[in-house]
Amino acid sequence: MVRHRLLAACLTVAACDPFGLGSPAALAPHDGGDTGASDTGPDASVVATPLLFYRADTGEVALLDLGDTGRLDARRSASLAPGLTHLVALGNDRLVTYDAASGARAVLSVDVASARFVPLSSDKAPGFTALASLGGGRLLSYRATTGTLRVDALVGTSMGKVAEYTGGDELVGHDELVATRAGPFLLYTRTAWRAWIGGWSPGASAPAGVAHADISQGWSHITAVAKTHLFFYVSDGPGIGNAAFTQIDATGADLDFLLWDADRPLPIGRDAWSHVVGGPRAMLFYRSEDGAVRTATIATDEDLRFVFLELTPTPPPVVGKGWTHVTSLQ
Repeated sequence: MVRHRLLAACLTVAACDPFGLGSPAALAPHDGGDTGASDTGPDASVVATPLLFYRADTGEVALLDLGDTGRLDARRSASLAPGLTHLVALGNDRLVTYDAASGARAVLSVDVASARFVPLSSDKAPGFTALASLGGGRLLSYRATTGTLRVDALVGTSMGKVAEYTGGDELVGHDELVATRAGPFLLYTRTAWRAWIGGWSPGASAPAGVAHADISQGWSHITAVAKTHLFFYVSDGPGIGNAAFTQIDATGADLDFLLWDADRPLPIGRDAWSHVVGGPRAMLFYRSEDGAVRTATIATDEDLRFVFLELTPTPPPVVGKGWTHVTSLQ
């Protein structure tokens, strides 16, 4: 793996070399410096990460445990309302479900062991296009058309608005919102070199962050891994299989990208995946079309460089095809 300031999805030669710097593997590495984040790698206290598989047309749910060895275990079946567009784990066994078409939002208590969902409260929050957890029972909602960010906090069993902020052009029109497990978050546009990285401190009336033009277009999947890292993956086109990591903090100012070497694939191969889901110590790659599943563990060295170790001593159980959402509950 090579450490770079430039993060390129390498969909084309131009995408990999927009400034004449050569291929990603040929870029000069640097010492990286301090990102300002407190993470020192995966959380050693985490043994298994519950994963929720959801099928939007029927509301069918399957819960599986992704162990820190990459093993999938203990499938349990349940159901939720059909037609949901977002499923966000808030921690402490709380799940937020959202239907973007109607604006209907609900808070559920989750008993993973018994696959039981208990409704706690519901309300309306129309118009949001992406949701993410900021930790501490806080939900971040994003409206792409206006560049609006809103924080709600879970008080008892209900969500209540804490603050709302509408920014300038730098916050408008992003496709994706991803937050790390420590709270800093990324807004990203897949079709342009546009991103915004920052955080929203508890009690603050507005987020703080920085717009970025150094994160390339074309990343198909971005997911939180460990505590403060994001994993990027290209799932289609000439750059299929390219991947990178970055550790981010709440200032968004100093990014240190680890680009997986362009001349060798990840151990999971250069494949198309419909879902890439990160946990504190392991990851899952899933393809809805045929139900294919691969898992990998996460390890770091002293420089927080990630190493993937694909584990296949025991094939994962058949998850089945057709799942539209896969969400980590941790």
